[in-house]
Amino acid sequence: MEGDALVLDATGYAHIFGGEAAMLAALTEALAGHGLTARAAMADTKGAAWALAYFGGNGLAPARAPAPRPTSPPNHRSYLGGSSVVGRGGGAGGGTVRVEIAPRGHTRAALASLPVAALRIVPEAAEGLTALGLVTIGDAARIPRGALARRFGLATLKRLDQALGAESEPVAPDRPPPGFAARLTLPEPVGRLDDVMAGLERLLARLCPALEAEQRGARRLRLTARRVDGADAVAEIALARPGRDPARLGALFAPHVAALDAGYGIAALRLEATATEPLQPVQISRRTESEKLADLLSRLGNRIGFESLARFLSAESHIPERAFTLAAAAWSAPESFPRPFVSGAGPPRPLTLFPPEPLETALTPRPARAAGDSDDGAGRLSRIIHQGV
Repeated sequence: MEGDALVLDATGYAHIFGGEAAMLAALTEALAGHGLTARAAMADTKGAAWALAYFGGNGLAPARAPAPRPTSPPNHRSYLGGSSVVGRGGGAGGGTVRVEIAPRGHTRAALASLPVAALRIVPEAAEGLTALGLVTIGDAARIPRGALARRFGLATLKRLDQALGAESEPVAPDRPPPGFAARLTLPEPVGRLDDVMAGLERLLARLCPALEAEQRGARRLRLTARRVDGADAVAEIALARPGRDPARLGALFAPHVAALDAGYGIAALRLEATATEPLQPVQISRRTESEKLADLLSRLGNRIGFESLARFLSAESHIPERAFTLAAAAWSAPESFPRPFVSGAGPPRPLTLFPPEPLETALTPRPARAAGDSDDGAGRLSRIIHQGV
């Protein structure tokens, strides 16, 4: 995965699908069936496949392309597909498909008419090349390499070489996340709580420095006790916030270790951090209020379940008693509620609005009507004119 694109090294197995065109068609049609718009391309280099997927549109075929010298080994092919979600519920055919295939060994001809922005260079370099009249990749490839490097830097020259195959750019998978685990084989089977806790302390003393070296903190840990009969007894804990303090982790494990079934004895222990999160180094002094609250949430969550712990968070609403929402306490940060008063921002909002009370008005008696007066509008108008009002 690279940004919003999928990169695949398709060397040696396109024939399984009936050829490169059939393989791309199968991939893109499957994406279109899920309502995805896909632009797929295949070329000898990763940079060329990226350029054709994002900027191609000529439908290159082997018959159209000339036969220049090969720009990459003939047995290497790269596929790159860029996709974006355009909606769901469309069913088959809900998305659109576009496929570009550069003939083997014809990468230079396939990229010649594409804009220089297809080289994956910074926008400033692309604008500079365009201002000098070097609009396409073919134009940039014809100027001397030294002049290109002096004017636009080695990064631009490197991208050009990678796209044309002069410099290798292998398709490498993403690095898997590091694993954090420690194992302890006991010289003799044990069954007492103190012995198991002593072994756990040794495992924590090895696991926590490994987490600190990678600036990670554990959110979930699993202790596996291998019994002499081959069965496993498992104890798991979770934390309300990432942590790597051996003392706190051991205290959370204590009630779960006490509930383990040791059987005829435990022969080995294995501790693994099954879920970790980034945790920057902090200076250890005294425990803050937030740390004390996190420890309390961790103890309660491991006893009654973290799904049972919630906290109030403020929410936008013109009704004060609805200006809050419930969030999982272990996966949200606390905040002040109600919001503190800010000088100059008006008076603080009330905590609640009481039901409105009806407004009672006093009815004044109407003045008595004089004899001969009428209620029609003409009679009232004549009296007003007669009185000079």
